[in-house]
Amino acid sequence: MKIELRPFIICLAMLAGALLIAGCGDASEPSMGQPQDMTLPDSDWETDADSDADADSDTSACSGTTIRVPGDCRTIQEAVDQATPDSYSTMQANTTIILTNGVYYENVVIPPLVSIAIICENGAVAIIDGGADSAITMDHGSALRLQEITIVSKQTDRYSRFPTILANMSRSLILESVQVFTSAKAIAALSTDDLTILRSTISGNMSSDGGTGVALIDQTKGSYAFILENKFENLYQGILTCSNPVGPAPLLSLIRYEDSNQYEDVTYPLDACPWTEQ
Repeated sequence: MKIELRPFIICLAMLAGALLIAGCGDASEPSMGQPQDMTLPDSDWETDADSDADADSDTSACSGTTIRVPGDCRTIQEAVDQATPDSYSTMQANTTIILTNGVYYENVVIPPLVSIAIICENGAVAIIDGGADSAITMDHGSALRLQEITIVSKQTDRYSRFPTILANMSRSLILESVQVFTSAKAIAALSTDDLTILRSTISGNMSSDGGTGVALIDQTKGSYAFILENKFENLYQGILTCSNPVGPAPLLSLIRYEDSNQYEDVTYPLDACPWTEQ
């Protein structure tokens, strides 16, 4: 027996249309220019926490042992904060930060027992500008290697408490092919175990009463300083050595710098605090 389906399908379509009209009969179409009064589910609202999460997702690559700034992390400090403390070793940095072209207006702090290398991408020009404060401060037991970058600070005079680079009771500070510009102290190493400065340029500003290139302060016995093949210019003092006048002078066990550095417009290439035992 042959069944005619066409009338049956037409009836179903008419019934569906009637149900649709009945379901929408109470709704009124809003007039032009009038906002619709509607409440979205909670999951559709963006909260402050959601915004923070979104911001974090933009920097999800800000981790690991090699970090690019600003590619992976937005700032140098953010990249430094990803490093974890390691054992008391200076042989290898546990985090390497690679800087691309640009000026980084930051006051970077290297936390205790963290080993960091900050280098410049091949062919790039990267400048860390600390303003009137230290551009880089190293905390107790930290280690830092700087290579092929420029570090700048703009202190008001050479007696400022904020050297451009401050190593405070650190284990190792290495500068290689770095340019440091200062109006006060360029590099201050306070009770720091190992200091190496190679093939770098340290410049001051004679108009602000000079400044000091490298200040070695209260270095402990057994530490060393290699300051070789560098250029010091426009400074009041090139290399300054100071020891604590109370108790026996904690002299460096090894200092090498006398013959290989160049000094231009430096009043005292090698100097010492008056109370330092010679």
